[in-house]
Amino acid sequence: MRVLRFRPDGSDLTTLVQNGDFTNPAHKADKTRWCVGIAVDPIHRVMYWTQKGPSKGSQGRIMRAGMDIPRGETASNRSDIEVLFSGLPEPTDLEIDEEKEMLYWCDRGELPLGNTVNCASVARGAENSGGTEIEKMLGYTIVVGGLHEAIGLQLDIKNGFIYASDLGGCVYRVNIDGSGKQKIYEAECAFAGIALV
Repeated sequence: MRVLRFRPDGSDLTTLVQNGDFTNPAHKADKTRWCVGIAVDPIHRVMYWTQKGPSKGSQGRIMRAGMDIPRGETASNRSDIEVLFSGLPEPTDLEIDEEKEMLYWCDRGELPLGNTVNCASVARGAENSGGTEIEKMLGYTIVVGGLHEAIGLQLDIKNGFIYASDLGGCVYRVNIDGSGKQKIYEAECAFAGIALV
């Protein structure tokens, strides 16, 4: 229910967004309040996060706000929060290509729009009108589908790849345009995240 910021040593803990009270049982039970994934764009001084909603509920949202709370406002009432996408199956992890202002996210929700990696331009005033008729209607591009409850996402901009992991125990590599999907690892477990080092 919160988006937090702190220094690597754990100091300077600051609540940037608060859309519920975690001590309130009704708020805790409301999965539309749960913040799941986060991506930070230091170039444009904004952050993005997902609120996944209930499992297979198509109530997921992707939000954006500045990295600093506007003067005179609080984490609970800040006026700069934007809903970029709503009605998503169940968005989880996010990555941002800051230079191109392209946001990528994985969605573990129900088919046909879930179990996907998606992208959209988040540049101010951008219109996401390319792709198929359904993508024009959605306002975003489905980069790749056929995942099994995708949760982890990592961009390799330099080499032009997207890496995704899922609860089905697979790690995939896909060209950034969605072509060349490869399962590069599989195990009898569930992967809830991925990082490139």
